[in-house]
Amino acid sequence: MLRPLLSCHKCQLYDLLANQRLNWVNDPMNEDENFERVRWRKNLKVLEQLGLPLNAINTSAKRLARAAKALQFYTKDFIQNHVTIDSRGFALINKDAFHAQPEEIRIRTMGALIETIGQSGKALPYAALEKTVERLPQKATLGSCHIISHKHGIFIAKEAARMPAGTKVKAGQKTKWDRFYIIANRDGFIKAHVPEVKEKGIPFLVQQSFPYFSLEKNAKLDYKELATYIELHIEFLPQNKG
Repeated sequence: MLRPLLSCHKCQLYDLLANQRLNWVNDPMNEDENFERVRWRKNLKVLEQLGLPLNAINTSAKRLARAAKALQFYTKDFIQNHVTIDSRGFALINKDAFHAQPEEIRIRTMGALIETIGQSGKALPYAALEKTVERLPQKATLGSCHIISHKHGIFIAKEAARMPAGTKVKAGQKTKWDRFYIIANRDGFIKAHVPEVKEKGIPFLVQQSFPYFSLEKNAKLDYKELATYIELHIEFLPQNKG
């Protein structure tokens, strides 16, 4: 969206339209104080009296936006180089690399990964993110996720209690379930379930949220067993598409 006149004062726009003999429409939402932008605009005179003119506020806003863009770039770069997104729906952060980053990059990385893994659809409170990063290696839950510092890295996994009920999978059809697409060559059932044989190096709380395929609703099979007689493809969707 292009908004080229944001830096122009309202009086300037009125004068321009009047000089050009053009009519205009006033949006009633521009006077609705339920919107934060309206409350800010109505207090601009107070800010000017305190030595904060509109042009200074605009300049500060541009600088903050520029800084935010740089932080976003370095956060994305860190995630691409030091984070593994597993197809079973969890993230693993390189712990040493993470703790070597500036605090703001750590906070932004944590926030981006929690939103990717948990996909709760709710905004994360920034203060809660700060506390989660500050208190590592303590375990934490935030945004429908477990955050677990482990000797192999920092795990971020969806809480098992937040996983949906299981669903049937038809052979050869792509099935959407939770944050996954599942394709199998046999009819079956997909749900969150801990395998009978636990995987070494992955915390129990992480394994609880693994997508789990069985030929019968109550069957307990791990991935290695399935690989011997069934083709199973599980694709994690890092972006919530639906």
